[in-house]
Amino acid sequence: MSTTKTFTLADILTHTTGRLLTPIGDVYLFLEWVTGEQGVMTHQLTRLSREVTPFLEKTFPDLAAIDIADVPISLMARLAVDHGTHRDVPRMPAVDHIHIDPISELKMLKPDTEFIIFVRTEES
Repeated sequence: MSTTKTFTLADILTHTTGRLLTPIGDVYLFLEWVTGEQGVMTHQLTRLSREVTPFLEKTFPDLAAIDIADVPISLMARLAVDHGTHRDVPRMPAVDHIHIDPISELKMLKPDTEFIIFVRTEES
């Protein structure tokens, strides 16, 4: 099994800049790869993105300084000249990741909400 996986510059910058630069489905795939989590749920995206940011900034220091808060997405083509279009991204060390069961995390975020959990089986 490979220790890295290739992702676009936009996938990485989405987390280091806090600006969505890639399709949302790619955000899930990226976070699942970097954290090693499977089945990342929507309510986990913000926490996991904040969690991976220091790791990405350390791994790719040349990208950490990029600030695109007020720059059009067309900047991506110009960034590609200096930084490339893709990077091989390793998984972050397990010690840097906090696993929280998705349902438990949802209950922590909304403690006063009653949840009805459905479990889909192969028969249903």
